[in-house]
Amino acid sequence: YDKKDASNNFTRNIDAFRPTYVAGYIQDRFNFNDLTFNIGVRVDYFDANQYVLKDKYLLFDAYRAGDQEARNLGSIPTSVGNDYVVYVNSVSNPTQIVGYRNNDQWYDAQGNEIADLTPLLEGGGNSSGIQPFIKNPNDVQNAIVRSDIFKRYDPQVNIMPRIAFAFPISDEANFKAHYDVLTQRPQDGGLLRFNPVSYRSLAQGVSGAVSNPDLKPERTTEYELSFQQRLSRSSAFSISAFYRELRNMIQIINVQYAYPITYSTYGNIDFGTTKGLSFAYDLRRTNNVRMSVS
Repeated sequence: YDKKDASNNFTRNIDAFRPTYVAGYIQDRFNFNDLTFNIGVRVDYFDANQYVLKDKYLLFDAYRAGDQEARNLGSIPTSVGNDYVVYVNSVSNPTQIVGYRNNDQWYDAQGNEIADLTPLLEGGGNSSGIQPFIKNPNDVQNAIVRSDIFKRYDPQVNIMPRIAFAFPISDEANFKAHYDVLTQRPQDGGLLRFNPVSYRSLAQGVSGAVSNPDLKPERTTEYELSFQQRLSRSSAFSISAFYRELRNMIQIINVQYAYPITYSTYGNIDFGTTKGLSFAYDLRRTNNVRMSVS
């Protein structure tokens, strides 16, 4: 955003997408009396290696409650942290604090948590929508996006234990169980890639769906129990119960009350669970017939 050439023109270079990922695992299989264990752990490291917004609600740098400029507008409630974003009655000529925000939680001027943003939208007679305490109001008028609203992607380290064991209940029956944790890094497809042009458009008041370069890996935790019984020399029956929990799944979201305009992007907000039973009957080849039913 800030780099210029010898003629004082912005170069507008856009770097290639070059993520870094490293993975390793260790696993051991061993027997203890009649129990067979298969135990391991996998570690994944993922770094999108690009810039992300420091605050998804702001395209211009704003004052925090701990800054002296904010304290000059009035006393700050003790319940408000120094890193809370300050909202005022006017971007161009602020004279009154009307509220605060900490990540996705909003507060009124007294530091009380709120779900209805009416005090922030209409505080001090303001009727122009949300108004953060912007450090450089001229940037808003000229739609100037600066590099200081971005930070580097925080690398993600995921530790995934995996445990499985089996033991015979009798000569004709067997019991198994396993526990797995699996992660999958965000599939790019344009959802993850940093595109500086998108933020320039948002700063100019052009809304739409943009990518989110700050997406995190999706995570699945799985449990399964199974029992197998031999019915004859050539057939067996099995039953298994499983439970899967899916977290950090990617879904489109609306960033309401972002400044200067509400926009759509993608976030790790979705989740799900899968529960079930499965039954299976296997028949080895007998009189020219082989069968597998589930």
